[in-house]
Amino acid sequence: MRGRNIALILLAAAFFGCGTMQTGQQMLISEEGQKSWITDPGKFDTENAKAFVGLSSRIKTETGARKDALKDARKQILDSMGVNIKRKIREVITSAGLSSNIIDPGVVMDDMSSFVSEGFVKARAKKYYVQKWKEKTPKGWQWYYKVYVLVLMPNKSFDEGIKQSLKQKAAEIKDEQAKRNIERAVDLMKKMETGDW
Repeated sequence: MRGRNIALILLAAAFFGCGTMQTGQQMLISEEGQKSWITDPGKFDTENAKAFVGLSSRIKTETGARKDALKDARKQILDSMGVNIKRKIREVITSAGLSSNIIDPGVVMDDMSSFVSEGFVKARAKKYYVQKWKEKTPKGWQWYYKVYVLVLMPNKSFDEGIKQSLKQKAAEIKDEQAKRNIERAVDLMKKMETGDW
């Protein structure tokens, strides 16, 4: 009898102890399972576009979390573009036999940053996945959202953005030889376009 009472006490302690959440513990409220595009956005790359997934921080409103996810996607796009802009400019300079100081990748990247605005990214958002969470705090339950967004960035936008930046730089330059060299670089870029970045 005594062994049975101890077993019941242990069982009740285990049941009630596991059922309570400690401060700081989080629980996903959303019922949908995580989407495959979140973990493998490369599957959604197409011949014409490259896929990026943005993730929000923990935000109290769904609208705020969506904006934060778009901001993260934009940062990823710009980071990827930065690496590829340097590569593309090196290819153009080498192929055209130009001086390496004729085109500054940093200037082109600044122009691309303006080109890839938040509105530009939002217009290319194809899918959202919203998670609603709750977290136990000393004050009670706090609710927040985490949002994932799939953005398809057109390959042509990358090439077009670089060409527009170079054309703008050529228009600003007073030195005729430097201007012709940049125009030659733009023409060469047109011939080298692969539609990939």
